[in-house]
Amino acid sequence: MTSTHTAATRLVLLAHGSRDPRWQAPFVDLLNKARQQLGESAVDLAYMEMCAPSLLDIAEPAYQQGVRQIKVLPLFMSAGGHVSKDLPMLAEQVMMAFDGLEVDILPPVGEHDTVIAAFLSVITQSAQSNCPIS
Repeated sequence: MTSTHTAATRLVLLAHGSRDPRWQAPFVDLLNKARQQLGESAVDLAYMEMCAPSLLDIAEPAYQQGVRQIKVLPLFMSAGGHVSKDLPMLAEQVMMAFDGLEVDILPPVGEHDTVIAAFLSVITQSAQSNCPIS
């Protein structure tokens, strides 16, 4: 499913970031799968540090396309320093750079019950199997 319309809200998946393309690959794959389900213009991927695009990089074209609310979904296990300290400061910078743009920070993905259940499933399968999980 590919959407060409511009929504007033954009979901931004936010990962830590790494210079290693092997580390980045699963996040890009996740973005592509999310876009297949939600539409091309509904979701973006940004990184906290070490690689591009940043949240600010994503915000500029989104704002130009009429987006006035960005929901940031941190792809972190918990609300450590980046999520609880760095991300609010970054969100404030983005809102100051683009008049009328609201940035909402959602709970880290690792705190969602469905993610915890998925991890428990992998843990259980790993404990009960001699074969790698695929």
